[in-house]
Amino acid sequence: MMKSLEIIIFFPSIESGGADKNLFMISNFLSKKFRKISIVTSSNKYKKKFKNINFISPASMFWEKFGRNLKTLISVIYLIKAILFKKDIIVFSLQSNIISIIICKLLFKKIITRSNSFPNDWTKNPLKKFIFKKIYQLADKTIVNSIAIKKKFNYFYNVNPFHIYNPIDKSRIISLSKKKIKNIYKYKKSLKIIFILF
Repeated sequence: MMKSLEIIIFFPSIESGGADKNLFMISNFLSKKFRKISIVTSSNKYKKKFKNINFISPASMFWEKFGRNLKTLISVIYLIKAILFKKDIIVFSLQSNIISIIICKLLFKKIITRSNSFPNDWTKNPLKKFIFKKIYQLADKTIVNSIAIKKKFNYFYNVNPFHIYNPIDKSRIISLSKKKIKNIYKYKKSLKIIFILF
């Protein structure tokens, strides 16, 4: 039954941070488990990073020069078109969760959200905090990437999310581990500190 579902990933603005690397790994992993994976986004310059995934996005690169808010607005239009007349689908939102929850609930679609941080940390506005709480409670499932965020969702929102750590790119780590670093032992008595960024 699960394999017959279509997963639609909502990620309006693909940039170049840690969340975007997680998007690539999660999407490609899911593409091996489900019959059809689609991604709704206004960023298509990273299309080659995805394998066997259907892109639902503007055809041109025109929107790449705009900020996340406008990209989200454009992506919402594409999301509505993508899910409006479909039944066996689940929306998996990894960005702009509030608006994607609202759209899915209005159209009676199931939605799973994933958060890398606690929404209340973005604002001190009590009204926004109240709105965040009420809307997040509408999501069918919530995933977070740390125990601390899980506790906050539970305490402040009365939501008990699944805790799943960020994925790692095992093949890239192994590849980088085999590269030799020149001149690291030039000064034999010095402290050697290696910082790994991938």
